[in-house]
Amino acid sequence: MSKFPPGTTFTANNETEGFMCIEMKTQRPWTYQTDLFGVLGTVYTLLFQNYMLVTYNGQLWQPAKFNLHRIYKSRLWAEMFTELLNIESCDRIPSVCDWREKFEAEFSVKEYSKEYKRINNMMK
Repeated sequence: MSKFPPGTTFTANNETEGFMCIEMKTQRPWTYQTDLFGVLGTVYTLLFQNYMLVTYNGQLWQPAKFNLHRIYKSRLWAEMFTELLNIESCDRIPSVCDWREKFEAEFSVKEYSKEYKRINNMMK
Protein backbone atom coordinates (compact mmCIF):
# COMPACT_ATOMS: atom_id res chain seq x y z
CA MET A 1 0.00 0.00 0.00
CA SER A 2 2.98 2.28 0.43
CA LYS A 3 3.11 2.67 -3.37
CA PHE A 4 -0.36 4.26 -3.42
CA PRO A 5 -1.48 7.69 -2.20
CA PRO A 6 -2.64 7.77 1.44
CA GLY A 7 -6.28 6.78 1.83
CA THR A 8 -6.35 4.59 -1.28
CA THR A 9 -8.92 1.80 -1.11
CA PHE A 10 -10.09 -0.80 -3.61
CA THR A 11 -13.50 -2.08 -4.62
CA ALA A 12 -12.61 -4.73 -7.20
CA ASN A 13 -13.86 -8.25 -6.70
CA ASN A 14 -11.85 -11.37 -7.54
CA GLU A 15 -14.99 -13.31 -8.67
CA THR A 16 -13.89 -16.47 -6.82
CA GLU A 17 -16.34 -16.97 -3.95
CA GLY A 18 -13.98 -18.85 -1.64
CA PHE A 19 -11.31 -16.16 -1.91
CA MET A 20 -13.51 -13.09 -1.52
CA CYS A 21 -12.89 -11.19 1.69
CA ILE A 22 -15.93 -9.93 3.62
CA GLU A 23 -15.57 -6.47 2.11
CA MET A 24 -15.77 -7.91 -1.40
CA LYS A 25 -18.85 -9.95 -0.45
CA THR A 26 -20.55 -6.87 1.01
CA GLN A 27 -19.33 -4.46 -1.69
CA ARG A 28 -17.35 -2.29 0.71
CA PRO A 29 -13.91 -0.78 0.08
CA TRP A 30 -10.89 -2.78 1.20
CA THR A 31 -7.14 -2.48 1.64
CA TYR A 32 -5.43 -5.16 3.74
CA GLN A 33 -8.64 -7.07 4.43
CA THR A 34 -8.06 -9.41 1.50
CA ASP A 35 -4.60 -10.29 2.83
CA LEU A 36 -5.94 -10.94 6.32
CA PHE A 37 -8.72 -13.07 4.86
CA GLY A 38 -6.07 -15.10 3.06
CA VAL A 39 -4.16 -15.60 6.31
CA LEU A 40 -7.35 -16.74 8.05
CA GLY A 41 -8.11 -19.12 5.20
CA THR A 42 -4.66 -20.65 5.53
CA VAL A 43 -4.93 -20.96 9.32
CA TYR A 44 -8.41 -22.47 8.99
CA THR A 45 -7.12 -25.06 6.52
CA LEU A 46 -4.26 -25.98 8.86
CA LEU A 47 -6.61 -26.33 11.85
CA PHE A 48 -9.51 -28.13 10.14
CA GLN A 49 -8.04 -29.68 6.94
CA ASN A 50 -10.75 -28.00 4.89
CA TYR A 51 -11.34 -24.73 3.07
CA MET A 52 -12.98 -21.91 5.03
CA LEU A 53 -16.50 -20.86 4.12
CA VAL A 54 -17.96 -17.88 5.97
CA THR A 55 -21.50 -17.00 7.03
CA TYR A 56 -23.15 -13.96 8.57
CA ASN A 57 -25.22 -14.64 11.69
CA GLY A 58 -26.95 -11.25 11.72
CA GLN A 59 -24.23 -9.62 13.82
CA LEU A 60 -20.88 -11.10 12.88
CA TRP A 61 -19.15 -12.94 10.09
CA GLN A 62 -17.70 -16.28 11.13
CA PRO A 63 -16.48 -19.50 9.57
CA ALA A 64 -19.47 -21.67 8.63
CA LYS A 65 -18.03 -24.77 10.31
CA PHE A 66 -16.11 -23.61 13.32
CA ASN A 67 -15.96 -26.32 15.97
CA LEU A 68 -13.04 -25.40 18.22
CA HIS A 69 -13.73 -27.91 20.99
CA ARG A 70 -10.63 -29.97 20.24
CA ILE A 71 -8.38 -27.09 19.24
CA TYR A 72 -5.68 -26.03 21.70
CA LYS A 73 -6.12 -22.41 22.89
CA SER A 74 -9.54 -22.28 21.22
CA ARG A 75 -10.50 -18.96 22.84
CA LEU A 76 -7.55 -17.21 21.21
CA TRP A 77 -8.27 -18.70 17.78
CA ALA A 78 -11.95 -17.69 18.06
CA GLU A 79 -11.01 -14.11 19.00
CA MET A 80 -8.64 -13.85 16.05
CA PHE A 81 -11.19 -15.13 13.53
CA THR A 82 -13.88 -12.84 14.94
CA GLU A 83 -11.70 -9.73 14.84
CA LEU A 84 -10.13 -10.33 11.45
CA LEU A 85 -13.38 -11.31 9.73
CA ASN A 86 -15.28 -8.31 11.12
CA ILE A 87 -13.11 -5.30 10.33
CA GLU A 88 -15.05 -2.04 10.71
CA SER A 89 -13.38 -0.05 7.97
CA CYS A 90 -10.16 0.50 6.06
CA ASP A 91 -9.18 3.00 8.75
CA ARG A 92 -9.41 0.38 11.50
CA ILE A 93 -7.25 -2.51 10.33
CA PRO A 94 -6.23 -4.72 13.27
CA SER A 95 -2.53 -4.94 14.03
CA VAL A 96 -0.91 -8.16 12.83
CA CYS A 97 1.96 -7.43 15.24
CA ASP A 98 -0.50 -7.37 18.16
CA TRP A 99 -1.87 -10.75 17.11
CA ARG A 100 1.64 -12.18 16.78
CA GLU A 101 2.43 -11.00 20.31
CA LYS A 102 -0.79 -12.54 21.67
CA PHE A 103 0.07 -15.88 20.11
CA GLU A 104 3.68 -15.72 21.29
CA ALA A 105 2.49 -15.06 24.84
CA GLU A 106 -0.06 -17.90 24.72
CA PHE A 107 2.30 -20.42 23.17
CA SER A 108 5.33 -19.45 25.21
CA VAL A 109 8.26 -21.78 25.71
CA LYS A 110 7.92 -21.26 29.46
CA GLU A 111 4.41 -22.70 29.40
CA TYR A 112 5.51 -25.72 27.41
CA SER A 113 8.45 -26.22 29.74
CA LYS A 114 6.11 -26.39 32.74
CA GLU A 115 3.77 -28.79 30.94
CA TYR A 116 6.68 -30.96 29.82
CA LYS A 117 7.93 -31.25 33.42
CA ARG A 118 4.42 -32.03 34.68
CA ILE A 119 3.87 -34.77 32.11
CA ASN A 120 7.38 -36.13 32.64
CA ASN A 121 6.73 -36.37 36.39
CA MET A 122 3.43 -38.15 35.76
CA MET A 123 5.20 -40.80 33.70
CA LYS A 124 7.76 -41.64 36.39
